[in-house]
Amino acid sequence: MPKIFGNKKEVAPVAAEEAAHSASSRQQALEERQKLRAQRKEKREHRKEAAMPSKKESLSSSKMSSKPKLTQQERDARDAKLGCCYYFTKFLAGAMHFIDFVIGLLAIIYGAVIDFTSDNPATEVAIALIAYGCVLVTGSLMGVFGFSYKCCKRCGLLWSMYIAPLITTYYFFLIIYFLSDQKDVHAYLEEHKESMYLNDESLAQLLKLMPVVYSILAGLAVAEMVRYCIVKKVRDQLVRYDAASARIASSTGTGLSEPLIPDSEYEA
Repeated sequence: MPKIFGNKKEVAPVAAEEAAHSASSRQQALEERQKLRAQRKEKREHRKEAAMPSKKESLSSSKMSSKPKLTQQERDARDAKLGCCYYFTKFLAGAMHFIDFVIGLLAIIYGAVIDFTSDNPATEVAIALIAYGCVLVTGSLMGVFGFSYKCCKRCGLLWSMYIAPLITTYYFFLIIYFLSDQKDVHAYLEEHKESMYLNDESLAQLLKLMPVVYSILAGLAVAEMVRYCIVKKVRDQLVRYDAASARIASSTGTGLSEPLIPDSEYEA
């Protein structure tokens, strides 16, 4: 009979070769897995190193936030001292209040002269000047009141502060009105030049200098906004100063022996 299954001696080498091949493939697969594990480990280490600065920043911020806050006594001791910056800003605020007072007083006087001493008065100009002057004078006097008296959390300075945007709006309104309707403005000035104590030469000079007038109005508007910021800063400092001084005086059981704001420091 012919041999169907072959010789056993021929089958043994083939099985050995297959076993060796499978062992080498398993070894290769194991090496590939080890390489992948090493790569994943390196990636994890890189991510940890990249996350270290953010952790340091978070730790530093947490340390900063965990610093003990100032006690009420420490805050009062700090607020009860007025530094050099306060006196400088106070001087600027006082100078601006004084300038506003002078301009407002001159506007009131000029408007009253126009309205009461002429047969054909420029009533519109007179009313505008008197109203403008009254607002300026009121703001200046309220500023002086706020510096001198600490009642109602320096309400005088608060009124003076909120008048500044109103005056700024008025300046910009004048600029827009003069630029948009120059012919009517020139005609009105020509008609009422005598009541406004303007002759032909002065009127012609005024019309030539209208760009300068616009610049002056814009500068005054900016100055009013600067005054708003300065007065707000000074008022906040004074309100904290008043509250801290009151708490210190009540804790010690004695009143303040000296006025908070001497009269000689502010003149307007």
